[in-house]
Amino acid sequence: MRTTEAEIEDWFRTNLETVRATGTRYVLATMAGSVEILSDVQTAPPSTWPAARRCAGPPFATVALTSNPPPRAADRLLDAPSAQRSDHNGRGAFPVRWSPGRIWTARYADGPFAVREGNRLVVSFTDTTEARRWTDRILRELLIHGGRRYGFRLCHGAALELGDGGLLITGESGAGKTDLALKLARALAAPIATVDRGTMGYHHGRLCIGTLPFGMNIHHATLTDLDCTAPELATRYPPIAGKHYLTPQDAELWCGITRTPWTRITCVVQVVRSTTRTRWRPLSSEETSDAAATADTSATDPGYQTDWLGLSPRTPPPPPAFDGLNAGWSLHYRPDHPLPQEWLTDLKRVILPATPS
Repeated sequence: MRTTEAEIEDWFRTNLETVRATGTRYVLATMAGSVEILSDVQTAPPSTWPAARRCAGPPFATVALTSNPPPRAADRLLDAPSAQRSDHNGRGAFPVRWSPGRIWTARYADGPFAVREGNRLVVSFTDTTEARRWTDRILRELLIHGGRRYGFRLCHGAALELGDGGLLITGESGAGKTDLALKLARALAAPIATVDRGTMGYHHGRLCIGTLPFGMNIHHATLTDLDCTAPELATRYPPIAGKHYLTPQDAELWCGITRTPWTRITCVVQVVRSTTRTRWRPLSSEETSDAAATADTSATDPGYQTDWLGLSPRTPPPPPAFDGLNAGWSLHYRPDHPLPQEWLTDLKRVILPATPS
């Protein structure tokens, strides 16, 4: 009689081979390498992912999505006393159970079942109508926890690609990071890597920030400032607490922006909410490094502390060094005021000379 582990391993290998042979294949470009998505589920690739850059070399990970139900052995294994569990719910966390091992088994409460061997993952959806949302969630886990093996850490901030460099926007929640990022993206034709969470680390020796599959939570006043006032937008994305949660794909369409899977970071602006007027000042080198360091939330973000897929290294990667940044500014920002032209000129002066002709 086969053991529980052998039954799960057989299911994993059979479904991985079947989906590879008969399903649809997508490739997502990430800082850690390409992520290969194989799917027999009737869903498009994650709509939250930017247009692909070419990634050389083997995939960073392979994720196979299937509608085939998990084996009965999965319930026995995950209901056993030896299984581990997290009951955190909210702020990005969901209840989940998992059983560590060479064949790593996990299941979200009211969500998908997953089996991992090495960098290959098979995910079973009993409710395929939720496949895209859960696929984005699993990709976030994969890139956040698996990315730690490449020295990447979770960060909170906005990041734009400007010429051969890029701008990191830091600040507390509500300071206006998303508003500033979207307006700069429009004003400077700058692709956006993220307006909220991303991964931060060194990519080919350069400090970079990579995207994660999140939507964009955009204040109603920001959309109004960007002339995004079509009635169907509010109908499709009704405001919650004054904000509209758009898929990045629709944010591109409605806000007139472009996105990039990652960007190099060469400058930092620290945003502080202002109640009077928008004003700015340059930061010293030490202040610039300190401002960049505030974006590192690898150890504090409550939704991503539990590595239920067993992807993280035993020792977490050290924080990046921020001593190679070109410039930094403190911006006391009022979203309803125009951006200071002097600051935009200074920003272009620092960034654009590095742009190839």
